Amino acid sequence: MSLPVALVTGANSGLGLALAVKLAKNHLVFAGMRALSKKDALVEAATQAAVSENLRPLELDVNSDASVDALGPVLKEAGRVDVLVNNAGYSQAGSVEFISMEAMKAQMETNLFGVIRCQKACLPFMRAQKSGKIINISSVGGVYGQPFNDIYCASKFALEGMIESQAPVFRTFGVYVSCVQPGAIKSSFFQNAQRPDPSKLPAEYAQPLQSTLEAYRTSASSGQTPEEVADVIIQQIVEAAEPPVRVQTNPSIQFVFEQQCGKNVAGDVAFATSKARFLSGL
Repeated sequence: MSLPVALVTGANSGLGLALAVKLAKNHLVFAGMRALSKKDALVEAATQAAVSENLRPLELDVNSDASVDALGPVLKEAGRVDVLVNNAGYSQAGSVEFISMEAMKAQMETNLFGVIRCQKACLPFMRAQKSGKIINISSVGGVYGQPFNDIYCASKFALEGMIESQAPVFRTFGVYVSCVQPGAIKSSFFQNAQRPDPSKLPAEYAQPLQSTLEAYRTSASSGQTPEEVADVIIQQIVEAAEPPVRVQTNPSIQFVFEQQCGKNVAGDVAFATSKARFLSGL
């Protein structure tokens, strides 16, 4: 019997790498990354976990229509898509006053439109097989706006709204779509975040930015490991018969979600409301 098929974006490091390796224990995994020159850490981790035969590094730029379109033949040869993990993303820190329009558009291109491109590539397979799970890596920043994370939070809030809209419809044809909401993760994400130099900003911004960056550094050092977050995703979504719309991974910041979302912390309230109002006959 052939293995179920998973596609993971941003799989060359951090959470994407951890998920790709863990999923490869029971899935054929296509591990997407912008450049195959970055595959060494993934290949080494897969070798150590003895899952190399189930893992296929794949050049994939979620910002490119052509790159994502090229997935078609790969997935057609595999014959199905059971799990899509939209993990590729990054943070563009700073106030909109000092971020170029090009940089802000690039943030939305990766964090939102990259997700949409990959959904469009995989949904036809999932509809045909009447099953599948789409896992979108959001953030605590998708429900709680944070200082100097203007555009990053905007991209994640947009992602959350899109998934909340999709969930009731997709379930009518057997597909579950979820947002994963981690807090800080011990990876290169914070180091790779694009952020301004406080010394080059007007006084009104410089001190608040310095304070905020220090708080981010502290939270990053005390966050979860990629493996811990990956385990939650696999247990609560991949292995679940009916996964929730929203999944939080870090109990130490659960109070943030409870304060912001109240009874809708798992997305169940919004899902039920939409189903009753718009899809009651399905």
